[in-house]
Amino acid sequence: IYKQMMHFEKKHFRKLLLFVEFLKYYVFEKLLDRRIHAKIFLNPEEMLSLPRNSIHVPHIVNPEITFKEVRETNFYNILFLGTYNHPPNRVSVKFIVDKLLPKLVKTKTNFKLNLVGPDTEKFNEQISHSKYHDFITIRGFVDDINNAFEDMDIALFPILYGGGIKTKIIDAMAAGVPIVTTPQ
Repeated sequence: IYKQMMHFEKKHFRKLLLFVEFLKYYVFEKLLDRRIHAKIFLNPEEMLSLPRNSIHVPHIVNPEITFKEVRETNFYNILFLGTYNHPPNRVSVKFIVDKLLPKLVKTKTNFKLNLVGPDTEKFNEQISHSKYHDFITIRGFVDDINNAFEDMDIALFPILYGGGIKTKIIDAMAAGVPIVTTPQ
């Protein structure tokens, strides 16, 4: 923007000030581009300024999603959203139950992991054998995605294999639910 304004400015001193502002943002963007591991852009033109490790995600967020304010609480509802029938989701839930829940329980944090999505009832077999099954609620399919995000404090979406960014991550961001995911 400053670079464009510079071209239209007629006064030399004002043009110089705009150039200084342009340089500040240019240097900041280049430093940011080197330090951030992944950047998500809804606008492909904005992505051009920070091209390294950038992903363009078309604006595919469900327009029915409503943004919710963060609630103050000492009990955290953690959301995992996904269908049982998708193999990467089964691997993710196994990872959560086997690797993450033991660590969360040790922190003595009050929480409940909520599994939401079609056929999540089928996770019951996998979860019932875990000593952490009391920390998990299977909510199943919900008709309205806002109901999935309604009381959630954190969305947990480990991606252990597969490609690309998942729509459910974008949906959680649109709903204002903080996300914890993996580098993949």
